[in-house]
Amino acid sequence: MQNNLQFNTTNTDFIKIYPDFIKFYKYKTEEKSYIQKQKVSQKKSITPECRFEGDDSLYLERSIRRSRTILSDLVQCNDFDMFATFTFKSDRDNIQKSKDKMSQWLQSQQKISKFRYLIVAEYHKDKKAIHFHALLGGYKGKLTEAKNKKTGKIIYNKHGNVRYNINSYQSGYTTLDLIQTKKAKKLVSSYIRKYISKDMILDASKQRYWCSQNLNRPKITKAKYYDNQLQLGALQLVYENDIFQLYESSDKIETLFNKKAEQWQISQLTKQLKVKLRIKSTSSTWTHDSLKRKTVEPSITFD
Repeated sequence: MQNNLQFNTTNTDFIKIYPDFIKFYKYKTEEKSYIQKQKVSQKKSITPECRFEGDDSLYLERSIRRSRTILSDLVQCNDFDMFATFTFKSDRDNIQKSKDKMSQWLQSQQKISKFRYLIVAEYHKDKKAIHFHALLGGYKGKLTEAKNKKTGKIIYNKHGNVRYNINSYQSGYTTLDLIQTKKAKKLVSSYIRKYISKDMILDASKQRYWCSQNLNRPKITKAKYYDNQLQLGALQLVYENDIFQLYESSDKIETLFNKKAEQWQISQLTKQLKVKLRIKSTSSTWTHDSLKRKTVEPSITFD
């Protein structure tokens, strides 16, 4: 759905800038802005583990949605090239011990070589034991082609690609798939998001997910910084509710906002003119009366 209208932004409207696209949130209400909420949350202490903020059941649904949004942001802003699953061969019903083993493996591997990770837990079908799903980026540990124990044949995933095992993980079984396309990245983002559930938050010591501290996040800015004039022709409405409208675009942000685009174009033109002026500055004229050197000052106007 395309919209070619322009409208003034408000203090509550904001933009999230990703490496390959942007999201524009147009609010219908004048509630406390997202930017203000972000500033409050940033004042809190940051730990490697992201924990649940409260036990209020009325708050839970909104909390889950926020967590899923953050997970999606982290996936879109970082280069993850592996999707792995970790299981446990002992103490499978002891959630805390399973988490400790996962944490120990992460710490030991980070000491060898720093890498990016985003990890969520999921229950087995028996609702007792858990396993972990992880997105990894820049992991340099040794991998071995996964093979069927009975036939010895190499195992392939449903997309026809070779599946791997992580050699350094000894607490159980692992599977690892390489993320090689943008489509695959979008799919694993959906997988990771769906693992955030009510049961997992309440039972697994209220942990939603683990993330390394070296992850990038989208840049968040108020829309009013772009002259309060938004050109919607290049934006697509992807979601709407009673509170806000969400637009997305793969265009550069400078092309979407009138004044920002104008300033950017002028800055580029100015750079070009400065180059030309350096060349012309060497030329000069001589007056017939005084025969003194007089530099010609060029005039610059913008139509």
